Amino acid sequence: LWGIENIMIAGDPELPATWDRVDDALQRDYEHTSGARLRVAACLIDRGYKGKGTDDFTRPRNSRRIYSCYGSTTPGQPIASGITRQGSRRTPSVRVGTDTAKSHIFSRLKLLRAGPRFMHFPEGPFAFDLEYFEQLVSEHEEITWQPGGKVSRKWVKTRARNEALDKMVYLFAALEVLRPNFESIARGLVTSTPAKEYVLKPDAPKQAPPPPPIVLAELLEPAPP
Repeated sequence: LWGIENIMIAGDPELPATWDRVDDALQRDYEHTSGARLRVAACLIDRGYKGKGTDDFTRPRNSRRIYSCYGSTTPGQPIASGITRQGSRRTPSVRVGTDTAKSHIFSRLKLLRAGPRFMHFPEGPFAFDLEYFEQLVSEHEEITWQPGGKVSRKWVKTRARNEALDKMVYLFAALEVLRPNFESIARGLVTSTPAKEYVLKPDAPKQAPPPPPIVLAELLEPAPP
Protein backbone atom coordinates (compact mmCIF):
# COMPACT_ATOMS: atom_id res chain seq x y z
CA LEU A 1 0.00 0.00 0.00
CA TRP A 2 1.20 3.49 -0.90
CA GLY A 3 -0.36 6.53 0.72
CA ILE A 4 -0.69 9.50 -1.64
CA GLU A 5 -2.70 12.24 0.00
CA ASN A 6 -4.69 12.82 3.17
CA ILE A 7 -7.65 15.13 2.56
CA MET A 8 -10.13 16.55 5.06
CA ILE A 9 -13.39 18.01 3.76
CA ALA A 10 -15.33 19.83 6.47
CA GLY A 11 -19.04 20.42 6.03
CA ASP A 12 -22.58 19.36 6.85
CA PRO A 13 -23.45 16.06 5.07
CA GLU A 14 -26.98 17.36 4.58
CA LEU A 15 -25.78 20.25 2.40
CA PRO A 16 -25.21 19.69 -1.37
CA ALA A 17 -22.18 22.02 -1.32
CA THR A 18 -20.35 19.60 0.95
CA TRP A 19 -20.91 16.72 -1.44
CA ASP A 20 -19.87 18.87 -4.40
CA ARG A 21 -16.44 19.21 -2.77
CA VAL A 22 -16.32 15.47 -2.13
CA ASP A 23 -17.16 14.75 -5.76
CA ASP A 24 -14.47 17.18 -6.95
CA ALA A 25 -11.89 15.32 -4.82
CA LEU A 26 -13.01 11.93 -6.15
CA GLN A 27 -12.68 13.07 -9.77
CA ARG A 28 -9.08 14.24 -9.43
CA ASP A 29 -6.35 12.27 -11.13
CA TYR A 30 -2.75 11.65 -10.10
CA GLU A 31 0.38 11.30 -12.21
CA HIS A 32 2.24 8.02 -11.88
CA THR A 33 6.02 7.95 -12.31
CA SER A 34 5.42 6.29 -15.69
CA GLY A 35 3.52 9.38 -16.82
CA ALA A 36 0.16 7.60 -16.73
CA ARG A 37 -2.77 9.38 -15.08
CA LEU A 38 -4.50 7.42 -12.30
CA ARG A 39 -8.00 8.09 -11.00
CA VAL A 40 -9.97 6.93 -7.97
CA ALA A 41 -11.17 3.40 -8.77
CA ALA A 42 -13.41 2.81 -5.73
CA CYS A 43 -14.62 4.64 -2.63
CA LEU A 44 -16.61 3.76 0.49
CA ILE A 45 -18.33 6.42 2.63
CA ASP A 46 -19.63 5.66 6.12
CA ARG A 47 -23.41 6.08 6.33
CA GLY A 48 -23.45 5.94 10.14
CA TYR A 49 -23.91 9.70 10.58
CA LYS A 50 -26.75 11.38 8.69
CA GLY A 51 -26.89 8.41 6.36
CA LYS A 52 -29.49 9.88 4.01
CA GLY A 53 -26.99 12.42 2.67
CA THR A 54 -24.46 9.64 2.13
CA ASP A 55 -27.01 7.42 0.40
CA ASP A 56 -28.22 10.24 -1.85
CA PHE A 57 -24.63 10.98 -2.90
CA THR A 58 -23.46 7.42 -3.49
CA ARG A 59 -26.55 5.94 -5.16
CA PRO A 60 -26.16 7.70 -8.56
CA ARG A 61 -22.41 7.04 -8.45
CA ASN A 62 -22.48 3.27 -7.92
CA SER A 63 -21.32 2.84 -11.53
CA ARG A 64 -18.06 4.55 -10.43
CA ARG A 65 -17.80 2.04 -7.53
CA ILE A 66 -18.68 4.72 -4.99
CA TYR A 67 -20.79 3.10 -2.26
CA SER A 68 -22.04 3.85 1.21
CA CYS A 69 -20.86 1.45 3.91
CA TYR A 70 -21.53 0.45 7.51
CA GLY A 71 -19.38 -1.32 10.08
CA SER A 72 -19.82 -4.69 11.75
CA THR A 73 -17.86 -5.71 14.85
CA THR A 74 -18.96 -9.36 14.68
CA PRO A 75 -15.83 -11.51 15.14
CA GLY A 76 -14.61 -13.28 12.02
CA GLN A 77 -16.45 -11.06 9.56
CA PRO A 78 -14.62 -10.59 6.23
CA ILE A 79 -13.23 -7.11 5.61
CA ALA A 80 -16.00 -6.56 3.04
CA SER A 81 -19.09 -8.78 2.85
CA GLY A 82 -20.45 -7.72 -0.49
CA ILE A 83 -23.18 -5.21 -1.28
CA THR A 84 -26.52 -5.15 0.57
CA ARG A 85 -29.48 -2.76 0.44
CA GLN A 86 -29.88 -0.21 3.26
CA GLY A 87 -32.29 2.59 4.18
CA SER A 88 -35.79 3.36 3.01
CA ARG A 89 -34.62 3.66 -0.59
CA ARG A 90 -32.67 0.38 -0.43
CA THR A 91 -29.38 2.02 -1.32
CA PRO A 92 -26.52 -0.38 -2.19
CA SER A 93 -24.15 -0.44 0.78
CA VAL A 94 -21.09 -2.47 1.78
CA ARG A 95 -20.87 -4.19 5.17
CA VAL A 96 -17.35 -3.75 6.58
CA GLY A 97 -15.81 -6.15 9.10
CA THR A 98 -14.11 -3.41 11.10
CA ASP A 99 -12.41 -5.64 13.68
CA THR A 100 -10.97 -7.89 10.97
CA ALA A 101 -9.73 -4.87 9.03
CA LYS A 102 -8.06 -3.37 12.11
CA SER A 103 -6.20 -6.60 12.84
CA HIS A 104 -5.04 -6.62 9.22
CA ILE A 105 -3.89 -2.99 9.40
CA PHE A 106 -1.94 -3.34 12.65
CA SER A 107 -0.18 -6.48 11.45
CA ARG A 108 1.03 -4.46 8.45
CA LEU A 109 2.07 -1.45 10.53
CA LYS A 110 4.40 -3.66 12.57
CA LEU A 111 6.46 -4.53 9.47
CA LEU A 112 9.78 -2.68 9.58
CA ARG A 113 11.17 -3.49 6.13
CA ALA A 114 9.71 -2.62 2.75
CA GLY A 115 8.28 -5.60 0.92
CA PRO A 116 4.94 -7.41 0.56
CA ARG A 117 2.19 -5.92 2.80
CA PHE A 118 4.43 -3.01 3.86
CA MET A 119 2.64 0.34 4.17
CA HIS A 120 4.35 3.33 2.53
CA PHE A 121 3.61 6.96 3.38
CA PRO A 122 4.76 10.09 1.51
CA GLU A 123 7.59 12.39 2.51
CA GLY A 124 8.24 16.04 1.72
CA PRO A 125 5.42 18.51 1.05
CA PHE A 126 2.76 15.77 1.01
CA ALA A 127 3.94 14.05 4.20
CA PHE A 128 1.21 13.15 6.67
CA ASP A 129 1.57 14.90 10.01
CA LEU A 130 2.00 13.41 13.49
CA GLU A 131 -1.71 13.83 14.25
CA TYR A 132 -2.53 11.50 11.34
CA PHE A 133 -0.29 8.72 12.65
CA GLU A 134 -1.52 9.13 16.22
CA GLN A 135 -5.05 8.69 14.90
CA LEU A 136 -3.94 5.69 12.84
CA VAL A 137 -2.74 3.83 15.96
CA SER A 138 -5.45 5.21 18.26
CA GLU A 139 -6.91 1.83 19.20
CA HIS A 140 -5.64 -1.42 20.63
CA GLU A 141 -7.13 -4.89 20.86
CA GLU A 142 -8.15 -6.16 24.29
CA ILE A 143 -8.33 -9.93 24.68
CA THR A 144 -10.16 -11.49 27.63
CA TRP A 145 -10.94 -15.08 28.54
CA GLN A 146 -14.57 -15.94 29.23
CA PRO A 147 -15.88 -18.91 31.26
CA GLY A 148 -15.52 -22.12 29.33
CA GLY A 149 -12.33 -20.97 27.62
CA LYS A 150 -14.06 -18.66 25.16
CA VAL A 151 -11.90 -15.75 23.95
CA SER A 152 -13.40 -12.25 23.70
CA ARG A 153 -11.69 -9.64 21.52
CA LYS A 154 -12.56 -5.94 21.52
CA TRP A 155 -10.91 -2.87 19.98
CA VAL A 156 -10.64 0.02 22.44
CA LYS A 157 -9.90 3.67 21.66
CA THR A 158 -6.93 5.27 23.41
CA ARG A 159 -7.73 8.82 22.27
CA ALA A 160 -10.80 10.79 21.16
CA ARG A 161 -10.03 11.14 17.44
CA ASN A 162 -9.42 8.10 15.26
CA GLU A 163 -10.53 9.21 11.78
CA ALA A 164 -7.28 8.09 10.14
CA LEU A 165 -7.83 4.52 11.35
CA ASP A 166 -11.45 4.57 10.18
CA LYS A 167 -10.38 5.76 6.73
CA MET A 168 -7.75 3.04 6.51
CA VAL A 169 -10.40 0.44 7.39
CA TYR A 170 -12.62 1.69 4.56
CA LEU A 171 -9.65 1.75 2.19
CA PHE A 172 -8.98 -1.96 2.66
CA ALA A 173 -12.71 -2.69 2.39
CA ALA A 174 -12.80 -0.78 -0.91
CA LEU A 175 -9.88 -2.91 -2.12
CA GLU A 176 -11.90 -6.03 -1.31
CA VAL A 177 -14.82 -4.68 -3.34
CA LEU A 178 -12.55 -3.73 -6.24
CA ARG A 179 -10.29 -6.82 -6.13
CA PRO A 180 -7.76 -5.31 -8.56
CA ASN A 181 -5.30 -7.35 -10.59
CA PHE A 182 -2.16 -5.44 -9.64
CA GLU A 183 0.06 -7.34 -12.06
CA SER A 184 -2.19 -6.42 -14.97
CA ILE A 185 -2.35 -2.81 -13.81
CA ALA A 186 1.45 -2.63 -13.55
CA ARG A 187 1.80 -3.93 -17.12
CA GLY A 188 -0.55 -1.21 -18.31
CA LEU A 189 1.45 1.60 -16.75
CA VAL A 190 3.46 2.34 -19.86
CA THR A 191 5.14 5.69 -20.30
CA SER A 192 2.60 8.04 -21.84
CA THR A 193 4.74 11.18 -21.81
CA PRO A 194 8.32 11.77 -22.99
CA ALA A 195 11.07 11.71 -20.41
CA LYS A 196 11.68 15.07 -18.79
CA GLU A 197 14.90 16.97 -19.46
CA TYR A 198 16.53 18.18 -16.31
CA VAL A 199 18.60 21.36 -16.20
CA LEU A 200 21.11 22.06 -13.45
CA LYS A 201 20.10 25.02 -11.34
CA PRO A 202 21.99 27.03 -8.72
CA ASP A 203 21.84 25.64 -5.22
CA ALA A 204 18.72 26.75 -3.39
CA PRO A 205 19.17 28.83 -0.24
CA LYS A 206 19.79 26.73 2.83
CA GLN A 207 16.68 26.00 4.85
CA ALA A 208 16.10 24.73 8.34
CA PRO A 209 16.51 20.95 8.63
CA PRO A 210 13.27 18.95 8.28
CA PRO A 211 11.63 17.56 11.41
CA PRO A 212 12.71 14.06 12.45
CA PRO A 213 10.80 11.23 10.74
CA ILE A 214 7.80 9.71 12.46
CA VAL A 215 8.58 6.17 13.64
CA LEU A 216 5.38 4.14 13.75
CA ALA A 217 6.98 1.53 16.00
CA GLU A 218 7.32 4.18 18.71
CA LEU A 219 3.61 4.99 18.44
CA LEU A 220 2.57 1.34 18.51
CA GLU A 221 4.56 0.50 21.65
CA PRO A 222 3.47 2.04 24.98
CA ALA A 223 6.00 4.26 26.70
CA PRO A 224 7.86 2.62 29.63
CA PRO A 225 6.52 3.57 33.09
